[in-house]
Amino acid sequence: MDTPAPLRRGPFGLVAAPGRPPLEAGLPAGEDLAAATPFGGRITHRFLTASTISAAIATRMPGPGTVYVAQEMRFVGPVRPDDTVTAEVTVKEVPRDRNRVILTTICQVGDRKVVDGQATVRTTSRARQQVAE
Repeated sequence: MDTPAPLRRGPFGLVAAPGRPPLEAGLPAGEDLAAATPFGGRITHRFLTASTISAAIATRMPGPGTVYVAQEMRFVGPVRPDDTVTAEVTVKEVPRDRNRVILTTICQVGDRKVVDGQATVRTTSRARQQVAE
């Protein structure tokens, strides 16, 4: 799932991290300040990147009615303000004794992985049946 253009920039970082410098908010910042960081320039807020996983789970797989139970992720690379993020969600495990599905979650910018993790979600019975088939 691609990140819509309006989500790539904007006030997300101001809401998610009030008081943080705009370097990680993806908003205009002094390029000198940003260049002096380990990232070598401005980056978007990491949870903006991670929100593409939530969007993919809620709208595509397993889809509407899915409830997040847990998410673990590692941020393994920076995302720049004009990058397009793609979320990939795959089924890792379907425990038969619970209404849960364990998903592998990855975000990429082009061929470069920027988020790696897994999510546990509670699904509808219809979604579980489709995944099991």
